[in-house]
Amino acid sequence: MESAERVTPKQAAKELNMDVESLHFLLRDGSLQIGHAFKREGKKRYTYIIYRGLLEAHKDKIDQNKKE
Repeated sequence: MESAERVTPKQAAKELNMDVESLHFLLRDGSLQIGHAFKREGKKRYTYIIYRGLLEAHKDKIDQNKKE
């Protein structure tokens, strides 16, 4: 599995047990470091890029915190 593989926001939210709106907010806010949220000039909507490798690393970090 390549770390540059992309994941949809819907799939990432499901894997993190949260709703898509929360995932979008955390990405825009910079609180969730699994990808990028950006808005193109002149556009109203954000684009979300989520990487499988960063998502898996975040999930591993969550699992380690649960074990402690």
